[in-house]
Amino acid sequence: MRSSNKVLRNVLIVLLFVCVAVTINVLITLALEPYGTAAEVTWYDYRSSADEDIDTLIVGSSFAQRNADPYALDEALGSNSFSLSTPAQSFSNALASLETATEDHDLKRAIIFVGPESFQTEPWFNAQVTFLQAKSRGESIPKVLQNVGRLVFDEVNFASSKSITWMFPWCYSSVGYDVEAIQQNLDNRRNYPNPIDAASIVDPTWHYMGKGHGGYEGELIRDKMWLHELTFTTDAPFLDKNVADFTRLLDFAEEHGIELYVGLAPRPEFDNLAHKKDNYPKLMAGLEKLVKDHGGVYYDFNMTRRDFYHAEEDGFSDSQHLNIEGGKSLCTALGKLIKEEESGGNTKAHFYAYDKWDEYLSSDCFDPVEYAHFTYKINHDTGYVEITAHSIAQPGVTVEYEYEIDNPINGMYINVRPFDTDPTYHYPMHAGNGDVRMRLSVREKGTKKTIRTFYADIFY
Repeated sequence: MRSSNKVLRNVLIVLLFVCVAVTINVLITLALEPYGTAAEVTWYDYRSSADEDIDTLIVGSSFAQRNADPYALDEALGSNSFSLSTPAQSFSNALASLETATEDHDLKRAIIFVGPESFQTEPWFNAQVTFLQAKSRGESIPKVLQNVGRLVFDEVNFASSKSITWMFPWCYSSVGYDVEAIQQNLDNRRNYPNPIDAASIVDPTWHYMGKGHGGYEGELIRDKMWLHELTFTTDAPFLDKNVADFTRLLDFAEEHGIELYVGLAPRPEFDNLAHKKDNYPKLMAGLEKLVKDHGGVYYDFNMTRRDFYHAEEDGFSDSQHLNIEGGKSLCTALGKLIKEEESGGNTKAHFYAYDKWDEYLSSDCFDPVEYAHFTYKINHDTGYVEITAHSIAQPGVTVEYEYEIDNPINGMYINVRPFDTDPTYHYPMHAGNGDVRMRLSVREKGTKKTIRTFYADIFY
């Protein structure tokens, strides 16, 4: 009897310890984890829209979450869409979103926007944890356990500490340990039962517009950005795990009679032109084939003919994503394409094919020079700043470079090296330390019009 009592007492102690630990973890989570994140807002609004007759679902990472405007899509297509896309959403989470919406609604079609990075890099675990919490709120216990199992038993996560640390979400998403930030977060939870109302406090630059969609304003100005400030895609190979998860998404849609439209998100022209000599077109042609082989429809919005759709520079908020107006323009074009596709039209006529890559690079989709910048090295031994210009130009274009310096007295630029095909210039330093604002201008050889400029301060 004493032995049984001892065992019971030990079990009670363990249970008490677990309860205390869980309570402490919950309190820490409430204090540190941001309230009103994009994923939380998206799923909250989806639950609030349960009575709506949604026929089109948008899923995916920020390429969809920020680029795909459901309102513009619906206006062009006559659909009733909702976006369950969330920041850094993995293909596994995209499938979970589609499965849920398929149970809740009679879906006719689904849309996912991707970038090459979606296949080239491992899914971000932080975003998976945030997604797990946002999706689980309001779901039944069996559904919550299914969500947890999807995360924990993923072949990548299960073999690491991630299969346990997901239980501590504040380790992956936190307001920090500043007392004021924690107090603000707790106040948000107390004062705003609806996380949508708290979203503008969490990120004042993000604008939630409804139907799961939020975006950013702002405009990409490449002429004043260093190369390292611009994000370029690569032609790195696709990871097998990502391809497998993406294929499961395609197969699920096909098995349930849902037309899945896969859109390659548009990028600025300089990003596409940077691939003029690499394996990028072959890589993306492989993705197109994969989509078609598994019943999907593929649109590369970088390969559209300019008379149909073109992502203008002022439509980007950064070098990867569209701003609010850019998203409207993209989804107006997407709506027209889907409408034409579903009525039996020939949408291929609006795109350049990957096997016509050279034709595409030489087309009016590009300016002769799409980007230019310079790098410099200070050489105290010679007394010169050694400057070298770099450019991204169409094939066959010979680029000329001009260097000017800013006169701080009158604000005028002084020409210190006229246009020449030599990209280098040695600027003579004055005695001691100093700085100068240098302007690089580029044009196509044989023309008189400056195509691109780049400004930067040189310190020596």
